Amino acid sequence: MKLEKTIQAYVRRHKLIAPGQRIVVGVSGGADSVALLHLLAEEQPELGIKILVAHVNHHLRKSADRDQRFVERLCARHRWPCHILHLKWGKRSTASSLEERARTKRLQALIRLAVQKHAAAIALAHHQDDLAETVLMRILRGTGLKGLPSMLPKRTMNGMTVIRPLLETPKIHIDTYIRTNKLAFRVDPSNRQRRFLRNRIRRDLLPLLENYNPNIRWALANLGRQAAADYDLLQQAGQGQLERLARFPKDPKSLSIDMNGLLRLPLGLQRMVLRLALENVQGDTRRLTFKHILEIEDLLRNRPIGSIVNLPKGLCLKKGNKHLLISL
Repeated sequence: MKLEKTIQAYVRRHKLIAPGQRIVVGVSGGADSVALLHLLAEEQPELGIKILVAHVNHHLRKSADRDQRFVERLCARHRWPCHILHLKWGKRSTASSLEERARTKRLQALIRLAVQKHAAAIALAHHQDDLAETVLMRILRGTGLKGLPSMLPKRTMNGMTVIRPLLETPKIHIDTYIRTNKLAFRVDPSNRQRRFLRNRIRRDLLPLLENYNPNIRWALANLGRQAAADYDLLQQAGQGQLERLARFPKDPKSLSIDMNGLLRLPLGLQRMVLRLALENVQGDTRRLTFKHILEIEDLLRNRPIGSIVNLPKGLCLKKGNKHLLISL
């Protein structure tokens, strides 16, 4: 099946786009985003959508302005609306933290544009190989189930829908589409720099693992997809138990949980309820590690009434007679 039909079927199966919607397409100028842009542009009449191109200039390397001009010329040639977003930087970070900060700031900029233009969603060009690399990277860092569903076909981020129409497409199919249609694109020189963990995984580790499993990229991506479905089910069950066991006072920065009811749940569900409770009070659990979860479990099972566990960002858990109090 041609890639155009494959993507069209994928969009419909996951209900990524509805007719009449305005979609912001993130285009770096690289092969993947150029392919996504052309695929969505070709499908505009069939899908009944309107696309807006957004290019984020990070101003982090010498070729950034040339990438911007490439995207501007591409859009002018096809008469696609084009918006250039510029990022400002303070103190430089390490390679890994810089990569993460750049990803966060880029997404924030795209969300601001999408809200301003009344767009329904932001389309990003992550593909199956990206998903495989991310799953492997998180395994190496010691992730649990929560970290495996790292990319989803459709999710809400900061109130905006983000879609990934290429997420089940292998990189080799995108490259074939680019060659077949003779599409020009830019090459990001940072993709060759081994100071970034993702590049070392892509260039060194994955080719090594293919000696043991030639389909390792599919297997890792499939692990991420299965984990996403399992985690979604566990999260729904955990939310139901949290609503049953927790008391929510008027102060939104605190809640209490029935400890006996919590400890009667299966261990995996206990941990999910705790994560959701902490997220409910704090807003996120980005700095929560498995070590913190084990410390909370020790508090619940072994420590005397009145004991306290302090977590990052000012979170405090206090063991009462019957309830666990979580507060900021």
